[in-house]
Amino acid sequence: MSKHNDNIMEALSVTRSLAGEGFVVDEPALLAHESKVTPTSVTFLQIAGGFLGSLAFLALMFVLNIYDYPYLVLGLGALFTAISLLNSRLLKNSLPDTISIFLYIIGCFLSMMGGVQLKLDTNLIISIVSGIAVISIITTKNKLIAFTAAVFFIASLIAFTSENRWENGIHAIVNLCLAISFLLMAKESQLLHARNRFSETGSAIGSATAIAGLMIFHFISLSHFMKMEERFIWTSSLTALAVCLLVIHKLSQSKWTTIVAALILAAPSILAPAIVGGLAITLIGFGYSKKTLWVLGVLSFIQFTIQFYYDLKFTLLDKSIMMMVTGALFLTAYFIYKSHESKQANGSVQ
Repeated sequence: MSKHNDNIMEALSVTRSLAGEGFVVDEPALLAHESKVTPTSVTFLQIAGGFLGSLAFLALMFVLNIYDYPYLVLGLGALFTAISLLNSRLLKNSLPDTISIFLYIIGCFLSMMGGVQLKLDTNLIISIVSGIAVISIITTKNKLIAFTAAVFFIASLIAFTSENRWENGIHAIVNLCLAISFLLMAKESQLLHARNRFSETGSAIGSATAIAGLMIFHFISLSHFMKMEERFIWTSSLTALAVCLLVIHKLSQSKWTTIVAALILAAPSILAPAIVGGLAITLIGFGYSKKTLWVLGVLSFIQFTIQFYYDLKFTLLDKSIMMMVTGALFLTAYFIYKSHESKQANGSVQ
């Protein structure tokens, strides 16, 4: 048994001793799941390697004028995509993950380029890419392909709204991303216990949609450079606000803490939804032990806050006063929370 598994068993024994005989866990399923967990750094290196390799291959095809034969390009795209998807099901992962993701990216891109060369309608091409992504998410057992397919699906939705000049549709997409991410993270243990097709890929899809949502919030924070109606920008924070409150309630188990959090986040939700979005990703990462999401969320939260501060069309004095008032509100909320917490502790002791 590896050292990692020894640590898991030790943690389980401590938890069992604290929780009593009522604590039940499927140890074989947990150990099997943990044995398949790939370090985040390795995952990103594999995706980056596959992406860079696909760029080199696509450049080679351009040099060889392969793109002049659209039906050949479509055929190669379908072939590469099929091989990458069948690798995890029929070929029993005989191909390394980097090669598998390499073939998948090439297959999707060639399918798109084939449609472009055949002068198909842009919406049809977007539908083809999104269809490939959905099929991949449903059928694959490879986490890297599921992650990439989820990103491609969100990208195709953004492309669809842009092509049809429905720029405000991006708010619905970011709400969808956060909803999917939160549900998959919150139900990860149930998915693992169910051992269905999403048991192995649910976490990857949740991470992909969270990161995609975070990238969309970066675009929304630059709304003055994009064609977005400012009166609808606040709608992008609806799911983010709900996620923040749900995770805060889960961590604190206090309705008063949740109410105070709702009051504090009300103004940013309307004025700067990207700040609430960054906080939502941070809380998802912290609440469900996803270190990568936690780090990305913290960095984005800091960036969104600083950007909002500098974009305000106020004098430096007004900004300073606003920061002082904000700090005072946070301190007041903190002292209210600590006071309520101490009263609860005294009540439980009595």
